[in-house]
Amino acid sequence: MANTIPINYKLKFEPLFDNFTFNGMEIITINLPRATNSIILDAAELKIKKCHVEQGTKIITAKASLNEKSERLTVKLNKKNKREGKTLH
Repeated sequence: MANTIPINYKLKFEPLFDNFTFNGMEIITINLPRATNSIILDAAELKIKKCHVEQGTKIITAKASLNEKSERLTVKLNKKNKREGKTLH
């Protein structure tokens, strides 16, 4: 994770035995070393349906894009955010 410090992971998996894949949900509690408008995560062989970032009760709009070659997921935020703890959904 290039610009993100993960603090905690919550993972939920639903296996799909008919095609040997799975659906899942991940919530990552993160700290950012500096204010940023993007979060970069390691990711491979995923399809992201939707994502958002929460800070307390505030929901921050986000858009995810996956670079399959570099196996990096970039989450773009609608504005630059400060370093305090956040959860990525």
